[in-house]
Order: sequence, then C-alpha cells, then structure tokens
Amino acid sequence: MTATAASSDVPRLLAGAIAGHFPDARGRFGPFGGRYVPETLIPALERLERGVREHLHASDFEKELAAQLSGWVGRPTALTFAPRLSAGWGANVWLKREDLAHTGAHKINNAIGQALLARRLGARRIVAETGAGQHGVASAAACARLGLPCTVYMGEIDMERQAPNVGRMRLLGARVVPVVSGDRTLRAAIDEALRDWVSDPLGTYYLLGSVVGPHPYPYLVRELQSVIGREARAQMLAAAGRLPDALIACVGGGSNSIGAFHAFVPDGRLRSSRRPPRHLLAAAAERRWPDPGDAFGVGRARLPGCRPRARAAGSERSRSL
Repeated sequence: MTATAASSDVPRLLAGAIAGHFPDARGRFGPFGGRYVPETLIPALERLERGVREHLHASDFEKELAAQLSGWVGRPTALTFAPRLSAGWGANVWLKREDLAHTGAHKINNAIGQALLARRLGARRIVAETGAGQHGVASAAACARLGLPCTVYMGEIDMERQAPNVGRMRLLGARVVPVVSGDRTLRAAIDEALRDWVSDPLGTYYLLGSVVGPHPYPYLVRELQSVIGREARAQMLAAAGRLPDALIACVGGGSNSIGAFHAFVPDGRLRSSRRPPRHLLAAAAERRWPDPGDAFGVGRARLPGCRPRARAAGSERSRSL
C-alpha cells in the first residue's frame, strides 16, 4: 500500500474503528494485523480465539477481572494535574498515573486478565516474553497471584541491562530463561516463547504483553488495556469538565498507547491539529524514567505552539511535575 493510498483510506478506517468493525473476522485492522504463523501454531491460536470469544466479555469473567483490578492492581489509578509541567508547556497537563498500578506499570492490567483467561482455558503453566522486564514482572506477579507456574523468556542482552527486574521476577517465583539466539533481545524472546507454547499448546498458555503477534493477541491486549482510556476519559470529565484537546503516550510494543487511545477513538474532536492544545492528557507507562516527561512521551516531544522552558542544570526542584 502506497503512502497516498494509506492517507486516502484514513477516513474509512477511522469510521470502521468507531463502528467497532476491527478486527474483522480474519483478525485484520484494515491493511494491518492478521495471522502469519507456522501451521503448527494455528490450532493453538484458534483455540485461544474461541476462548477469547467465550470468556472475555462474559459477565462472570468481567466481574472476576474487575475484582482483581480494584482489590489487587489498585485501580482506578489517579489522574494528576501537573501545575509546573503545565506552566512550562503553556497548556493544562493531566497525567494518567499507570506508574501507580501494582508492580509499577500498566503491564499488570493485561497480565492478570490473560492469566485469568489461561486458568479458564485449563492451562497448567504460563510462558511469557519480556524486553525491559516490566511485562515479565507483571506476568510473574499475576501467576503468583493465581498459583500458576511461570517461565519468562528474556534476551541475554536485556537481562544484563535490566538485572533488577530479573531479580524481581525470580523473587516472585518465575523461572527466567536467557535467550542467546537471534538478536538476544525482545524479538528473540518472543520466538522462544512461541516455540515453548507450540510444544505443549493444551497445557501451556502464552501470555503476550504487547499489541503484536498473530490474532487474537492484538485484540486481546487492546481490550484488557482499554481500562486506561475508559478511566482517563471519565476522570477528565469529572476533574476538568471536558475532554482533552490532545492525548499522548509513549509507545514501545503499543499496549500503553492503545489502552489510552481506544476509549477516545469515537471523539472526532481529538485529531491532529496545528493549533496548540489547551488541555493535554498524557498516559504514564511505568515507574522508571530518566526525565519526568519521558515516561509520558513528552520529554522530547514537540507539540504545536508548546515550547518547554529550559531547565536549570542540576536543579532537582525543576524535575517536579
């Protein structure tokens, strides 16, 4: 698909997203998505898709998940007005504090949801992949909560970079397996987790942490992370009496951003504009960042009309949000 064709398709794709047409029966989001995997994985994915359809939006599953989110994860997470950041950016900045969720990141929303689903599907063990380690920690915590054995695949390079998170996973009872093949980072870890899953598709559940991979994973992760946007939308209306002009989030594998954005898709007023936003909502991903703005995707962002003030070198007070 050319860039011109893709641009001309945007109104149609947006209309389809608002109408809830994506993913379609083939697991596609317009020109994206689908299922491109070896034949050996098809039965496991089809079984998972049936389980998602049966359980994900069943009233008893939603009640069980809501109880875990409120009583264990700590939802709803706070919406915090950031006066100093607002003064620096020339806009009212609100922060959706996913860093306050249990284990320190948004990853736990998806991990506990998929772990509950795995238990309903009769899985006896969980495998997961992780890059920076937050999904591994969340998966280990969710499995410890539900009494499920957990194996986390992590690239050898990432294990060296993120040694503290490796320690946290092990403290939570997970087995962390270093991946020495491929690029020895997240991509290789996903490959190894898939190989493990296909060797025992009935007894093992693959708990994927990002909106990547074959259908139904992008849909499943989106649905479990959309609690971020639903809460943020209601909190903005309650606190500010209006929706934001712009919504931003950092993105790696996409689960934080799609979770924040999904509830706002039907709001046509939230669209690309050259006018500076007066009210800005930023979704935090995790409790780890070198610059306060970086966790919310604004540390080096350039929004129309917003010119962050220079920060005094060595000033700790200036780091306050």
